[in-house]
Amino acid sequence: MPHIVEIGGHRKPITGFLTHAPLSVLSVDPKTPDHRAETLGGRSCRVRHVGAKFQDVAFELEPGSYGLIMLGYSLKPLGARSALGEKLFGLIDRARIVVLDYAPALGRAADQVPSIVSRPTLSILCQFDLELRDPAIAGSPYASRRFFVLKPGC
Repeated sequence: MPHIVEIGGHRKPITGFLTHAPLSVLSVDPKTPDHRAETLGGRSCRVRHVGAKFQDVAFELEPGSYGLIMLGYSLKPLGARSALGEKLFGLIDRARIVVLDYAPALGRAADQVPSIVSRPTLSILCQFDLELRDPAIAGSPYASRRFFVLKPGC
């Protein structure tokens, strides 16, 4: 995947976990510290971490050139702009692949995700549930996770 776009990297964007050599990584989350680099893992890569709501960011991406990652999905509206809407659906529909993870016990995510995965422009390539039993998270609403890998363009 030549380009990676992450919405919701929180304080620990996906960048440090990537093992391949993308051309660029863009991570957007209000809690992500701003960061810029020209290398990743010793290889040339345009890295941008943007501390902002995705609704405020101009995404200039070639359709089909990027993978969209939304781990820990829990998007909030921005003023009158909904989390769900043309901006998010446009990013989803133009991606080559979409990886989405959320906690079904969290109301906002549980209310929004069905509107994403049921879009007629998407097909579900993979879906699985995961139960985390680490004592640090076990028993919390975050311990149960649901993952989707979605393919736009159907």
